[in-house]
Amino acid sequence: MLVHPQEEFVRLLQNTMERPVSGLSFGPAGLTLVAGGSGGYDVWRLARTSNTFIPSHATKDVYGCVCDPLGRWLYVSDYVGGFRLLALGDKEPPPIPGSADERHVTSFDITSNGGQLVMSRGGASLNRLECWKVRANGAFTAQWSLCDGESIDPAEPYLFNQAKWFTNGVAVSRDGKLLVTAESRSSASGDRPLIVSRRGASGKLVAELGRSATGFAARLAIASHGKAAYVWDKSMVERWDLKTGKCTSTLAAPGRGYFSGLAVHPAGRIVITASGDGQVRFADAIDLSVIREIKCGIGKLHAIALSQDGALIAAGGAKGQIAIWDTEL
Repeated sequence: MLVHPQEEFVRLLQNTMERPVSGLSFGPAGLTLVAGGSGGYDVWRLARTSNTFIPSHATKDVYGCVCDPLGRWLYVSDYVGGFRLLALGDKEPPPIPGSADERHVTSFDITSNGGQLVMSRGGASLNRLECWKVRANGAFTAQWSLCDGESIDPAEPYLFNQAKWFTNGVAVSRDGKLLVTAESRSSASGDRPLIVSRRGASGKLVAELGRSATGFAARLAIASHGKAAYVWDKSMVERWDLKTGKCTSTLAAPGRGYFSGLAVHPAGRIVITASGDGQVRFADAIDLSVIREIKCGIGKLHAIALSQDGALIAAGGAKGQIAIWDTEL
């Protein structure tokens, strides 16, 4: 086995709000962990097992919760408050990039160095795919923006019925050179999104890989070696070979459970999922065969996260608890 998690938790943390942990992300070097969702987020300092609480509003869905890889702020997007940046320290984060009036961001991703942010922005009738450079001083600079697959000025106002395409999910490679999206190319966002690869520097089309069997809630992750992408929703996981453009393997949700989170180990050989049956599963990254299952005992799982080096795994449960393991390669 390539990744061996300890059977016993290294730590078991309790969220301040004692609500489902729907957002989960490690900070730089795995020294901090942000966990929360509706009502607020705990920033845990793992060496001391102490936390700082960031209050927030109650919300139906959390679309994304990602620590800036440089530890400057927390990227959050949800159903009620939309896309925003939350302070992780004493310094206030900069304003969100682009339109302050259009905060509806259902999917976003960040490069491993924190220097590039890609997002699907706007609803089904005014959706755009945007890419932003993130400067060391915290300034955001527009790199490119697409509407219906065509370049558009990022400063162009958002107009209803302007767009027919909707980007369901987005993932950017660690180095920012490659982008993979799940796209519904009609004003009525339906099932079976088209999986598309694009150039990270320009957004230009590389290849239309094919239709996914996942639905509107499709999410994506790219393996660290950049050769494969994983598309998933609550019912299945698909592996797409980015060279051949083929879906090479699938993994169905376990029994009456469902997938609620997915992470690809940085070694690129293991995919880790969280499920509604309360189990974390480790699958081979090529054929998606399950090689290990761990029952967490913290209720239904709503989120999973890996530290950047893959040394720590965290899973968030329905009762506000977070289980953390060490891994051995």
